[in-house]
Amino acid sequence: RLINSPVNDGDSFLVEADGKPLHIIRLYFVDCPETSTSSMSDAQRVREQARYFGLSDPARTIHFGNEAKTFTEHVLLKPFTVHTAFASAGGRSAKGRVYGFITTYDGNDLASLLVKNGLARTHGIGRKTRDGVSRDEMVERLRDFEISAMLKRVGVWSESDPDRIAELRAKQR
Repeated sequence: RLINSPVNDGDSFLVEADGKPLHIIRLYFVDCPETSTSSMSDAQRVREQARYFGLSDPARTIHFGNEAKTFTEHVLLKPFTVHTAFASAGGRSAKGRVYGFITTYDGNDLASLLVKNGLARTHGIGRKTRDGVSRDEMVERLRDFEISAMLKRVGVWSESDPDRIAELRAKQR
């Protein structure tokens, strides 16, 4: 079950399983916008994410980060399954984080849902999925979902400036 915690955001959250020790799960393959700029590294990530998503105002990145957090909290109100090999995902928490996949109550992959709803980008560490989909194939599937979300202008893509995306991403590089 999801545990309410200040560390929770759209792609990392604290869980408890069968009364066993708590783990912070970091989703494979996706990156949700940040929810704050509490440190210099967070501020840099918000700027980078704003440029990636084609947002002129980095404050809107935080807005969509909070939308992603709310989305994840809502989806994880119902029972879900964590699949993890306990690979370290780093992070600033004293307990650290482990990478994982989340299968929702209705059989969906949480990372895919976030990307389809325009609340995450395809980015980060990946591996073969629990049902045998290769890392490379999963990346391609998520990129397709991301393009679909862009075209539908959902989530963060509803405010992106398609005329400036190339310029902003070049500036980031």
